[in-house]
Amino acid sequence: LSYVIFFAVLLVVIGLLYRQTLKFEMEGDVRAALEEEWGAAKGYVRIDNFQPVWTADRTDPEEAYIVSRLQHVFFIADANGNAVDYSATYQSIGFDSPEDIQRVLNSPEPEVHIRWDKDGVPYLIKAGVIPDEHKHRYFFAIGRSL
Repeated sequence: LSYVIFFAVLLVVIGLLYRQTLKFEMEGDVRAALEEEWGAAKGYVRIDNFQPVWTADRTDPEEAYIVSRLQHVFFIADANGNAVDYSATYQSIGFDSPEDIQRVLNSPEPEVHIRWDKDGVPYLIKAGVIPDEHKHRYFFAIGRSL
């Protein structure tokens, strides 16, 4: 009986340690993918006449897929915190407050944080600045589910 208890406890401990390790590795993979998507997104979206324009060759299936993936979780707001464009998924996460938007716009580097949608699904969000043709600064955020 003592061996059964010992091995049961051992298996529980190993399972918990493995779960934490797996969670850490998955978050690292999502973070790496988000960093890659951040660079791509800044290449595909621009602000023209105060409106976002996603520039992609829609006849190229690969490029269309990339833009579609980028548009799954995104939010663009002006410097006053007014939503300019967003995805339904980001809306379910909840828009960033005007204070958060100002903080990101005044920060020299983009920031990465975790937020949850209304169903409790966690998303890794990267938020930063995207300028328009007149150098006005817009808040831009993309995300991926964890």
